Amino acid sequence: MNTKFDWSGYYAPTPKLFRKIGDTLLVASSTLSGASIYADNKTAAFVFLILGVFGKMITNFFTENP
Repeated sequence: MNTKFDWSGYYAPTPKLFRKIGDTLLVASSTLSGASIYADNKTAAFVFLILGVFGKMITNFFTENP
């Protein structure tokens, strides 16, 4: 796989592997955030939510080299 991280690549198609990684990060962070809310730990819920959204957004910057 020949990929690159490029700031202008946000709107380009994301490679399948990075799309899966981003979706997994989002699902895991949502699950952990929900569990933290249930356990009445708002700080951990906020941290997990921010990390998941940030991770998902970062994976959108990866594009395939032509």
